[in-house]
Amino acid sequence: MNKCPICFSDNLIQIAYLQDMPIFCNALFDAKEEALAIPKKNLNLNICSSCGHIFNIEFEQKALKYSAKYENSLHFSSTFDQYANKLADYLIDKYNLKNKTIIDIGCGRGDFLKLLNSKVDCDFFGFDKSFSPDDTYQKEFKNVKFISDFYSSKYKDIIPDLILCRHVLEHVDFPREFLIEIIEANKDKSFNVIFEVPNSLWTLRDMGIWDLIYERFSYFSPSSLYYLFKAVGFKINSLKQIYNNQFLLIEASYNKPEDNIFEFNIYEEKQKVFEYANSFKKAYYEKVKYWKDILELLNKAEKKILIWGGGSKGVSFLNLFSRYYNADYVVDLNPRKHRKFIAGVGARFVHPNELPAINPDVIIIMNPVYKEEIEAELSKMKLHPQVLVA
Repeated sequence: MNKCPICFSDNLIQIAYLQDMPIFCNALFDAKEEALAIPKKNLNLNICSSCGHIFNIEFEQKALKYSAKYENSLHFSSTFDQYANKLADYLIDKYNLKNKTIIDIGCGRGDFLKLLNSKVDCDFFGFDKSFSPDDTYQKEFKNVKFISDFYSSKYKDIIPDLILCRHVLEHVDFPREFLIEIIEANKDKSFNVIFEVPNSLWTLRDMGIWDLIYERFSYFSPSSLYYLFKAVGFKINSLKQIYNNQFLLIEASYNKPEDNIFEFNIYEEKQKVFEYANSFKKAYYEKVKYWKDILELLNKAEKKILIWGGGSKGVSFLNLFSRYYNADYVVDLNPRKHRKFIAGVGARFVHPNELPAINPDVIIIMNPVYKEEIEAELSKMKLHPQVLVA
């Protein structure tokens, strides 16, 4: 795709190029050989000079086949769980959700719906093509219907008060059409939407380079997210950086009266993105070289190295650097991942309670937001490895 999917400009500037990255970071494999055999493609990240949107111009949606093997839940971390609870309480209070109808597009295994379901009586509809629960899991919910499909206008008989869509929009190759489909399904209704996406400002400014993954087509900045929602006809009520500035949360409405004015200087916000993007390319390669050198030194000293965090950041890190050390294991709290293998590398997921037997010399934390939580876990186990933050 050689035009911006947000504003259709063809004035693009390359900011990073990564070769041979697995098409899925968040897929789980039962065998190491299966994990190693996953197809790989390139990331050719460009920034649009018109709206500040960043995207992979070599992205191919058809290469991605979502299934029950896909697993990206963060709800097993107490740090993330605190954030999710705070968000759920905010939504319940802000939108007076009692006895309302809520649609969650891209609900995954339904973890956030389960949380909302435990706090408020509503009718919930979760859409996810990869959803395939067993009977036991289904019994954990009340008033929740899961639909293993993509949400579209064929479900227009469901009349929502609130539509949630968290960490989905960045994976869609035609985001404008995606939002238009939601409007088409509800064009004669009044409804609110909440979208949450990774924040490219954080990626660029704080060098969160491990977030560069193939399955993510778009890297939204505040300016490009604002432009997108305005362009298709939504009224924007709020747009903010959350979760230690790693996420963007946009609140918008359709067919509702103009009851407030949201102040947003799109020009100033675009300038921030361009400023960070200008220095990103050089800084990216410097950071890659920095970690390559560290890992080679630790490996030469025969240190046992583990990374903690087997989500997209961990998988990206491993696919870049596993050749420089023995990457046998990855620590992750998500029990659905344990005994599974990581895409492109074949390292095995382990639970923290397996660490005493492994006895690592060095643990590399993939996301600084979890540093305090991880160090507390290590202290409980009386383990004292060197701790680094990627």
